[in-house]
Amino acid sequence: MDLRQLRYFSKVAELQSFTAAAEVLNVSQPALGMQIRKLEEELGVPLLVRHSRGAYATDAGRALAEHATIILRRIDVARDEMQRFRRQPSGRIRLGITPSLGRVLAPELLERSLDLMPEIELSLIQGFGEQLDREMHAGRLDLTFSPVPATDGRYESHTLFGERMCVIGAPALLDGLREPLRIEDLVDLPLALDTRVTELRRRLDQLTTERGTSLRHVVEIDSITIRRETVIRGHRATITPYALFADELESGIALARTLEEPALDRTLYLNVPRAASMSDGQAAIRRLILELVEEHVASGRLNWLPRSDGDRVVDGGGAG
Repeated sequence: MDLRQLRYFSKVAELQSFTAAAEVLNVSQPALGMQIRKLEEELGVPLLVRHSRGAYATDAGRALAEHATIILRRIDVARDEMQRFRRQPSGRIRLGITPSLGRVLAPELLERSLDLMPEIELSLIQGFGEQLDREMHAGRLDLTFSPVPATDGRYESHTLFGERMCVIGAPALLDGLREPLRIEDLVDLPLALDTRVTELRRRLDQLTTERGTSLRHVVEIDSITIRRETVIRGHRATITPYALFADELESGIALARTLEEPALDRTLYLNVPRAASMSDGQAAIRRLILELVEEHVASGRLNWLPRSDGDRVVDGGGAG
């Protein structure tokens, strides 16, 4: 007994007609009749009574038809379930990514997503935390990296890692400075800082004010590319995440000094739609990002600090 024979028999018993069943099943009547005769021979009982107007099931046929209905329905359910596993996530996913994460995660993320999820069109939009959050809340981004968890109830946040701000500059500028640095050590250091009023800049200004001092040699540069070039050429240092200069630090072109002030540390989050409204593609990219971050945290290369609470999901509505 095979599934084709069961399906053929079930349809004839349901429609009580070889002609109608053959049309629905898209097979010839002789082929349909031959398969049902084989089924009857295998089981050793007549299943249908043929007559000039069609056919009807015998007692044995009615019993088999009940079993066949259950079996075929379960087969269809199983096939649909397997299709769900086979189906590749697809669609366009727009991910907002910060400059420091873009340098270290973007190449791997693009390569792995193309390899593992070729039906997904992943677009990376670079920006800073507050800007990216606004774009996501406006519906122009699907997922974002951010130094603050989502506050909109439509989203939730995955705690990724802790990140310590570093003073990064050429060896000639930083070689003689202690580790870790204090705020007072920055007073006469030539610095290139962002023109934007970021959370880092607000906290830095607050700390210098509390100590009754100020940073005397600051140049504000809007472009992160120009700031990087200024630092690499040895003209100035900057205060930034370690990851933004990971390659230069490994090669010895630049040095990093941590800051003693824990107030300048930050936590990075992945803000995503709530699980109930997340598409298959968004969920797949989220899983891939969490895997990549976990690998980098474990490697220690980027000085990312594992979170003591693990991958905690923060509800955008305010619940932790």
